[in-house]
Amino acid sequence: MLLHFSVENYCSLAERQTLSLTAGSEAAAHEHWSVTSDHPQIPSILRSACLLGANGSGKSSFVEALAFFKDFIENSVQHGQQGRSVQIPRFKLETDKSQACTVFEIYFLYKTILYKYGFCLTPERVLEEWLDQQSQDDEAEVLVFYREFLEEQNAYSWDINPALVTETDATVKSWQEMTRDNALFLSLAMALNSQSFAKPFEWLREKFQVFRSVDHMNHQFTFKFCEDNNRKSQILHFLKMADTHIKDIKLLRKSVDLRSIPDKIISQLQEGIKLPPDFGIEDIEVKDVERVIPRILHENDRGEAVYFDLSEESDGTQRLFVIAGIWLKALEEGVTLVIDELHNNIHPHALRFLIDYFNDPLTNPYQAQLIFTSHETFILKQDFMHPDQIWLFEKNDQGKSHLFCLSDFDLRTQENLQKAYLEGRFGAVPKLGDKIYG
Repeated sequence: MLLHFSVENYCSLAERQTLSLTAGSEAAAHEHWSVTSDHPQIPSILRSACLLGANGSGKSSFVEALAFFKDFIENSVQHGQQGRSVQIPRFKLETDKSQACTVFEIYFLYKTILYKYGFCLTPERVLEEWLDQQSQDDEAEVLVFYREFLEEQNAYSWDINPALVTETDATVKSWQEMTRDNALFLSLAMALNSQSFAKPFEWLREKFQVFRSVDHMNHQFTFKFCEDNNRKSQILHFLKMADTHIKDIKLLRKSVDLRSIPDKIISQLQEGIKLPPDFGIEDIEVKDVERVIPRILHENDRGEAVYFDLSEESDGTQRLFVIAGIWLKALEEGVTLVIDELHNNIHPHALRFLIDYFNDPLTNPYQAQLIFTSHETFILKQDFMHPDQIWLFEKNDQGKSHLFCLSDFDLRTQENLQKAYLEGRFGAVPKLGDKIYG
């Protein structure tokens, strides 16, 4: 489970901003808001968190930072080559920041071990990279490895813990030599099947999923669920509870004949991926290719089955269909799910339904988490989400975004938080003019 994520010098996040999902004593007392940790250092962890704020306040930048962090861990070894610059959108409104490094750091709990991983990055190189861990029996964090670029020597210094990195000295030394300046040591070690870093890398790759919006999701998870009758029942129940009126889902499989690809497409392929000019469709190795097409069943006024293409459904229903498989998979596998603008084209009641799936211990028994951005202020209504779960973004006059928690305020008992927020008592609302035109 995610405990903290910090980022510095990424887009408008000029100074270090930290999102925390550790629960305070009040939130920890309610299983609807938090789960009990298996680690003595972290008693309780929040099930969900919402990022609220005005347009342009930094919410999406924070999600983008999470996405960049995850992508760089997974792909820095495969992408690029030595000497190639890493494209980092640093803070541009302050000269020192526009030339400084960008820092990412994450704390997470996986299989009873608390991990801290992070790196400091410029377009030219990784300046620092570190991994620490703390088991249930450790009194403090223990270093796994640390890598630092020394400017004067124009070389990296390394600190590797032989008790936790079990590969041979020769193997580790070769990995160090193979790690490019613009790539991560963790990424390379896992590309070479390291067992020492398998657990933290597994969480970062499999149990931590970031979507820049629902538009970046695809239907594949829902398709996969629908291929199994028991799982399809879960999808249908989910969609029924979301009030979509869908009665059934049928997957049609349509063969795709690659030889029917028009010459124009071949020309575009030749130009786009530098194929030789004599390349033709006969050069493609033809295999059985299927396209899966969902058909959505509704009932007409006589109770007869009527099938629709998914594209004929409303935008909201299409989004819920896409979300259904991802939601159920995340809940089934204990995934930490991050989504920007979850509310788009979704009714507030349906949005509450989606959030409740993560907050309810009956539907979330495996400690999955949901982190999302939204403009929907109903989330502030009494007893829906705890103030520990509400994080507010505000941008100052220098263009710097700041993140702070609603529980940092002195909140009055039974206060109408939704009303107080809209009145601007907590900040993080648009600063509009005195007049409305229209």
